[in-house]
Amino acid sequence: MVRFFIGLVVVPALLAAGLGGLWILNQFGVVPYQQVVLQTVGGIAGIKDLADTYELGKKRSAILKSREQELRQRQQHLQTQTARLDDERSIFKTTRDKWEKAHPEATAEASPAGSAKDSQNIQADPKGKEFLVTIGGMKPQKAAEVIQKLPEETVYMILDGLEARRVAKIMENLPADYLAKLAQERLDKHGKP
Repeated sequence: MVRFFIGLVVVPALLAAGLGGLWILNQFGVVPYQQVVLQTVGGIAGIKDLADTYELGKKRSAILKSREQELRQRQQHLQTQTARLDDERSIFKTTRDKWEKAHPEATAEASPAGSAKDSQNIQADPKGKEFLVTIGGMKPQKAAEVIQKLPEETVYMILDGLEARRVAKIMENLPADYLAKLAQERLDKHGKP
């Protein structure tokens, strides 16, 4: 029984001494510890490609680290470009506002809402503007029915506030003679494009 316990103590002690010796040799550069362990474990059945897998894992890890670094650089570049674009946008807005204050007559003529007076009335009355947008947002057939009953200037303001695709859908539901009359009046009042 004593021999059995001595065997249990001696085997792990020899194993620890062997591994400790390999570790010391590895520290002095005599024996590459990792390769010896990988070759030893790789010799066991079922784990033959462990050394190759380990090396492949190291390569993948290096590739992932380089890609992460590249991604961080791209994110930083994107943030700087976004900040620069925001700065340019704010400069553009301030310049545009200054120009509009210096040239109010040009701004009023270029207004898409029709005449300058109508544009000012709509901007002064947000409920009215919201109402016109609501009419434009109705189903095309219903919007066409309502538009036929409104004065031309109001119709122009509604249509000018919508996307071209939405205007086309509404116009498809208007009678041809009303649409022709509306287009002719628009050209007569605002000039030819």
